[in-house]
Amino acid sequence: LYFVTPELSTEVYLQVKARNTSSFPILASEAVNVYMDGSYITKTQLKDVSPSEEFTTFLGVDPALKVEHQQIQTELKQSGWTSKQSTSTAAYRTVVVNTKPVATNVTLVQLLPKSTDEKIKVELLAPTKDRVTEAGAGRDAEAQAAPAAKGSKGEAILQNKVTNNLVFHLHLEPSEKREIPFSYSVSWPKDKEMEVKDN
Repeated sequence: LYFVTPELSTEVYLQVKARNTSSFPILASEAVNVYMDGSYITKTQLKDVSPSEEFTTFLGVDPALKVEHQQIQTELKQSGWTSKQSTSTAAYRTVVVNTKPVATNVTLVQLLPKSTDEKIKVELLAPTKDRVTEAGAGRDAEAQAAPAAKGSKGEAILQNKVTNNLVFHLHLEPSEKREIPFSYSVSWPKDKEMEVKDN
């Protein structure tokens, strides 16, 4: 599995999901050596894993998957008879390219702001709401490999109900280039001060 959050980094990380099939626990470690087909590939870290428990971990960056990410539009509008409402709109262009000779599944997370104030409204503009399924009970939902609602070839767009982020599960054929549209607006009373915090 591959994972990327382009607003934070355009590097695509290889992620493994596995199950402890032994009858012994795997103990937590900050220095786990990973081998594939008998060859050393990377060092990672693990938390405690009980017998039969599933776990995920990252195995480093795969340069064969390329991501371009840029903000293509930002706009601030005042509306209302005496400009009582402010609206900020942001649009991003994200392109994912699979240069690998095999089809690849990529989980891409776009950071969508979340309001804790009923006077501040966040509206998703693209993708449209009818293409998005609400899912996830926590931050781990963004790293889940199998989305709850799957479309063609396992593709889905989920919205994490805790963080509000959009999680795109993509299936990319060899040499496929895919553009992911993402835009939203934030509206608030002009006299209201906004404070932005990281998700």
